[in-house]
Amino acid sequence: SENIVYIFGDNTSLSELYDETKNSVVVIQGVIERDTIFGTQYQQVQGSGFVYNYEGQMVIVTNFHVVNDATTIIVTLRNGNTYTATVLGSDAYADLAVLLTNAPENELKPLQIVSSSTLKVGDPVVAIGNPFGLTGSMTVGIVSQLGRTIRESTIGNFSIANIIQTSAPINPGNSGGPLLNYLGQVVGITTAIIVDSQGLGFAVPSNTILREIWSLVETGSYTQHSWLGVFGIDMNYEIA
Repeated sequence: SENIVYIFGDNTSLSELYDETKNSVVVIQGVIERDTIFGTQYQQVQGSGFVYNYEGQMVIVTNFHVVNDATTIIVTLRNGNTYTATVLGSDAYADLAVLLTNAPENELKPLQIVSSSTLKVGDPVVAIGNPFGLTGSMTVGIVSQLGRTIRESTIGNFSIANIIQTSAPINPGNSGGPLLNYLGQVVGITTAIIVDSQGLGFAVPSNTILREIWSLVETGSYTQHSWLGVFGIDMNYEIA
């Protein structure tokens, strides 16, 4: 068609890719209650997520930090319908969470998650999410590097390894949305940016999702992380 522009020479139309995947991406809104000396205060949080068919059960995959401590979670589908959701399982150390919503199954359009092992630096990728509440925004970039390590500082001071670095623009509200290859398959889940940077976005690889999702759905957590049994303390005169 004369109206379709193909890039990278592989007959991939970005508009067609978007049309095929947009209904699978959801808005996630949460309310966090905090008790203070002034009484209970409410904080609203927002992010993205996507639908996945786990062994016949429709679930929502998102970031742990999007729903952490939320007492109320609302999922808004592409058609504008809103439904409550609960956390089936989560893993802070991979920044992953799986939600169950009461939306009718026929309204949930799942994406396919494939292995991220075949990703190479330079591969084109697409991010779809809801940055700053701008629903259904799509950005395009490449895989900038693989195997990055980022530091989680909002809920604890620990590192998350094997992260995908991408040039696809990611902003607050994108968190939890899918990172897609040019077949519309999930190869990662957008999770972080470096503040005041341009072209520096990060995503948890799909291999992490595939490795953990059984445990997250069936047991509510993932406990098979490796740990080094040492820790450090500041030097002082008593131990010097």
